[in-house]
Amino acid sequence: MDERIENKGETIGLIGGTGHLGRGLALRWAKKHKVIIGSRDEEKAKRVAQEVTEKAIKEGLSISTIEGKSNDKTIEFSDVVVFCVDFEPALELLKTLKEKFSGGKIVISPVVNLKKRDNYFLPDLKGGKPSAVVIKENLPQEVHVVSALHTLPAGKLYSADPLPGYSVIVYGEGKAKEVVISLLREIEGIGVFDGGTLEASFFSEYVTALLLNLARINKLKDLSLKIY
Repeated sequence: MDERIENKGETIGLIGGTGHLGRGLALRWAKKHKVIIGSRDEEKAKRVAQEVTEKAIKEGLSISTIEGKSNDKTIEFSDVVVFCVDFEPALELLKTLKEKFSGGKIVISPVVNLKKRDNYFLPDLKGGKPSAVVIKENLPQEVHVVSALHTLPAGKLYSADPLPGYSVIVYGEGKAKEVVISLLREIEGIGVFDGGTLEASFFSEYVTALLLNLARINKLKDLSLKIY
């Protein structure tokens, strides 16, 4: 079995990780892992990494290293890579950086491809396939893709507070999915559930669209999913 899958993601890379999702995951996972925040602009990535480190210290967290690097270096030096970008930017990135995904890395895709119709958000499934499957088709065969984090409000992550009442569904296969479930359970308070195969991740894309529509209509923020 691939060593990367056995070591449970010693280094986690966050592609396009300078926004709310990347900052929040970096803050949460740096308690037990080395984290690399990636960006097209390496200086911006380094600046954000320093900001997250300072926030962790201010909130009294004991953390490992948080670094900032270019996206290509982030991929190269990470065991687990999280896409913190939208669908089209993710595919554009893969056109130039596909070869960096080597050696059986684990990729976590929270990507949801949405379109608007009659003022409502709808999933835009390319060829009827969920976004994570399309991303997998654009990666080397030895890369393990797991889909998760669709319905977790990114803004709520960037805090040291527990996240009770939030649920995350994980889609994928084998040991890679087990690794991702283990990583997500490190985020205090959230419930983590196995949703089946990667192909089933379109269910969470529809739920994401539903939550966005409910938030817009009811003028609410940070809606999420809770499974009892």
